[in-house]
Formats: sequence, structure tokens, C-alpha cells
Amino acid sequence: MRGFTRSLSLFSLSAAALLLGACEPTLTEPGASAGKLDLSRYVAIGDVHTAGWTNGGLARAGQEVAYPALLAQQFARAGGGAFTTPLLEAGVTSGQLTLTAVTAQNLPLLTAGASAGFSTAASGPTGCDSLARYQFPRAATVLPNNLGVPGLSLSQFSTPGLGNAANLGTSTATYNPFLERLLPANDGRSYRRIVRDARPTFFTAFVGLADVLPFITSGGTCGATLPTTPVLIRELGLLLDSALLTGGARGMIATLPELNALPLTQMRGSAVRARLGLPDSAVLYVQNATGVSVELQPNDIILAPVLGRIGRLETATGQATSAAFGRSARNPLRDRDVLSDVEARRVGSVIRAFNEEVARRTRLAVDQLGLFDVNALFSSLSRTSARIDGTFYSGDPITGGLFSVDGYSLTPRGNAVLTNNLLQAINTQFEAQIPGLDIGLYPTTRLP
Repeated sequence: MRGFTRSLSLFSLSAAALLLGACEPTLTEPGASAGKLDLSRYVAIGDVHTAGWTNGGLARAGQEVAYPALLAQQFARAGGGAFTTPLLEAGVTSGQLTLTAVTAQNLPLLTAGASAGFSTAASGPTGCDSLARYQFPRAATVLPNNLGVPGLSLSQFSTPGLGNAANLGTSTATYNPFLERLLPANDGRSYRRIVRDARPTFFTAFVGLADVLPFITSGGTCGATLPTTPVLIRELGLLLDSALLTGGARGMIATLPELNALPLTQMRGSAVRARLGLPDSAVLYVQNATGVSVELQPNDIILAPVLGRIGRLETATGQATSAAFGRSARNPLRDRDVLSDVEARRVGSVIRAFNEEVARRTRLAVDQLGLFDVNALFSSLSRTSARIDGTFYSGDPITGGLFSVDGYSLTPRGNAVLTNNLLQAINTQFEAQIPGLDIGLYPTTRLP
């Protein structure tokens, strides 16, 4: 089937085998056990992390090491079934960030790459851009196992027609090219119906990030109307009902990382001067929503990708200027570079309410649902030093090893760490014995 890959039956240490990603099942490996689980049809539900998003975009290399592909690879060792991923063609990308240089303060200087294989460059799901149509033949004639769809918010899960190109151009809220790739032509099914039709025997659900990510990554300038807690709770319940429809199905559902758990949103104004090596008296300027330059406040958050440009004689986009970026009222940080304290509290309350509901749902269905606390995991991984298998990691996108340069998605090694932690939670919840990965086999951020 075009655009698909088959998963490994047994984990191989060779680099080539690591990239194949999906498999025909074989006999269970000695010592491995699925416990209470039926792993014959594993389905991955979610958005950016599920799809394999990294460095601010989607490409084949990221899809091949997304946590669902790695998880299915390990499931195969306990008798798990085949797993398919809707891979993009080689060279196709939605547009990714490139690390072009590193400052003396170990901060990244990034360049936004153009999309390839989409009808325009404005194809990213995490900003205000409209979603452009994917130009290559769709990947699926039947539903894949990995249903990760970048940009698909939980609040849209019950909306029909999101994957039907007939809706392209009518409204950016009613079409998603990444969902279109998963479906036959002219398919108007809602995502929730797609999940039901996939009939998983086991599933993972890492959902809800796409509801808040446009707001976060744009400094509150995109997606100004955040989804309300009742909407997210309703859609979460409907999704879980659809996923659990298959008799005996079980699954794991993830919490969302809070702002202090992401490298993207950890740098408050009160800490920026020390991070940049500036005196305490240094003033930083940001353009507010009305276009006026004002002083950065102590609790405002400067988004990580722009930190390396502060103080340089250029704008946030790299255009030369005589006024130091962020240090001069004539060349302030853009509104979209900063999440104000008010904006941070707004989005933080939505995330916390969602996580509380996830925890409540798993308590009510303990035999069917397990909790995977991504918030706790990301909080630990983004600390100054997190020790894993004798090696120290951090949230630093340059040297930390785990988070990609966009500050919220993961490197291949970060995905391997997430997979191992998810396997531990699965083994504990469902009395399984599924072995983990050797994370050292997976690469980190490639330096310029």
C-alpha cells in the first residue's frame, strides 16, 4: 500500500531496522507478555506527538520514530499485531525549523523551512496559517493504525468533513490535509467516527494539545478563543466511548504538559536577563496587542525559539536593523513572541482542568483505562538535569537531547524515552511484561 510501512516482528539493533517502524507479528518473545491486553490491533489516537511532529513540522523521518511506531515495535515482542503509519513521501514536509547557529549563551538561532508537497507554504497547523492541500496521492485506502493528525483539536473530533478536500477554502476550521491523507476520497467521517471504525483492541490517546498549541506558540495571537472546559470534557468522553466500543478494548490516555513542563514556555521575564547574560537593570521591550512598545513584565513568558535573537541587530525574522532586537523600543519583541502572564494563566487553567478530567476518567474505568502522566514526565525531563540510564538530559533543545528545537515536540531519543515510560505504565496497569528500548540507539538534536 503506498505510503505505508510494516512494523518489525522482533526488535533489531541495526539502524535500518530501527527506521522500518511497523511489523508482521510473530510468536511472543520468551519472557515477554501482553498480560491482560489484546495487542492484535493497536490504534494510536492524537495530534502532533502521535503523528511524529518534530522541529516544528512533519516529515517522514519524524513519523518513523514517533512513539506509536516505537511502541508497536515493542508490542510485537509480546505477540502484537501489524502496525501501519501513513508515511509522507521522501522529501515531503509541512515545513520544519532548521538550527542554523548557536549563540554564546547556548541559545538556538532558527530558520523556518518552506513546506514541500503542499500547495502553499502556509500549511502548518500551529499558527494562524490556512491549511493547504497535500499534493501527493493520499496514503490510505484503509485506515492506518497511527491516526495521529497534526492540528486536529479535540473540540473538532465530532465535526464531520474535516478530511474532505471539498471543504478546502470554505473555512480553515473545516479542513485538515493531514486527516485527508488517512481517508478514501470524499470521505466525510468525523474523527470520532474514524476512531470507532478503527475498532482497536488497544489504544493510546494523547489528545487536546492541538486545542491549546496555536494559542501558546503564537503568544496568544492565534486561537484567541480557547476551548472551554465543558467542550473538552464532553469531547473526551465521546472519544473514549468510541475507542472502547470494541468489546474488551483497553487503552492508555495521556495528560497534557503544563507550561512549566515545556522548554518552549519556561523562560519568564524575571529570568531572561540572567539567561542572556544581561545586567539586572537591562530593559526588554515587547509590542503589545495594540502595537505599542512596553516593558516586558516579570511573569511574561518569552517563547524559547526567539531567545537567541534578543540583543542582535536584526528583527525576530532575521532582517538587519540598527536597533537591538528586544532591547530597543524601536525593535521590540513581537506580541507573538511573548505569552503574557494573563494569557499564560488562561491557557494554564484549561490544561489543568483537562488533566483533572483525564485522571477522573481513569479512576472510573480502572480495568479498561490507564493514566499516562505526560505532564509529570515532561516536567522531569525539562529540569536542569534528568538522569536516564546513567546519562544526564535536560530540556535544552541544543544539548538536552530530548526536546526538538521547537521547544515542545521530541527528538528521536525523546520519543524513545517517552515510549519506555509509557511501556512502564502499561506493564503496571495491565500486568504485562513488554520490554523497553535502548534509548542510546536514537539520535538527538543535530548541531549545525
